[in-house]
Order: sequence, then C-alpha cells, then structure tokens
Amino acid sequence: MDFLVAIFLCALVGQSTAMQIKTIPCPSTEQEAKISKVDMTPCNQQPCLLAKGSHYKFTVDFTTGVTPAEIPSITTGLYGLIEGIPVRFPGFNQTDACKGCNLACPLAANKSYSYELDIYVDPLKVIDIDVVVRLDLKDNASKKNLFCMETEVKVVG
Repeated sequence: MDFLVAIFLCALVGQSTAMQIKTIPCPSTEQEAKISKVDMTPCNQQPCLLAKGSHYKFTVDFTTGVTPAEIPSITTGLYGLIEGIPVRFPGFNQTDACKGCNLACPLAANKSYSYELDIYVDPLKVIDIDVVVRLDLKDNASKKNLFCMETEVKVVG
C-alpha cells in the first residue's frame, strides 16, 4: 500500500513541477547563442504563477556561437518590465552566471550548455502583478548578449 501511495505522489509531483515555457527574444538585441529550450520549475500553466515566498528555477538550454572562441565570464540580468522599462528583479543578487548556475567558465564556442537560475519571490519586495520577465546573459569581455529572452508570469499572494 505504501508503495502505491509513493508512486501516486511521485506522479503528482512530476505532473505539476516543470514546464517548457514559451519565450521570445528580447527586441533589438543581437545574441551570440541560440536557445533550444526553457523550462520553469515549478510551473504547470503559462503564464507561470509565481507565489510569494516560493523558489523557482529557470533552466535554459543553449548553444554558443562560433565566435568568440571562448567566453571567460558572464553576467546574469533578471528584470521585470514595468511599462516597458526593465526594473531589476527585487532581491536578485546572483549576477555571476559562472557560479552556482551549472556553467563552468570559460564557455567554449559552438557547444551546448544548460544554465540554471534559482530565484526567490520575496513577499516583502514583490507585489501581485502580471509582468514580463527578462532574463539575459552577457559576455563580460564583448559586452554582447549571449542570450536575452522574455516571458510572461503572474506574481500572486
């Protein structure tokens, strides 16, 4: 009986935890990498509902371009677009993409990577809002975007 309950709970968790989400490239930006897939965990509908006080993970699968030959360091930007203006995501401090995000820098040219970003929706710093989230990774040497993408989310109480 306990075995059947465990299987049922695993099936429920698997159904409601991760979802491949729709994204669009940021307007007016050249990108050095090509995104193949973006997942958000937990998420079971789009736009994803971000509950205050909860943690979420973006996983972005991408392939670097042929140039530059290597990318030594990368900066992460996470923003909410308020009336079209990028506003830094409240409480977000994880700006070094080479630390704690499943990337080992330097990145090589023409290789596939999986970037993982954990975010916390701080109930003291975020209001209930429908917002477009912008996630970008910048090559610190060239100042160009590795990638920049946007997706809609709903922050709920």
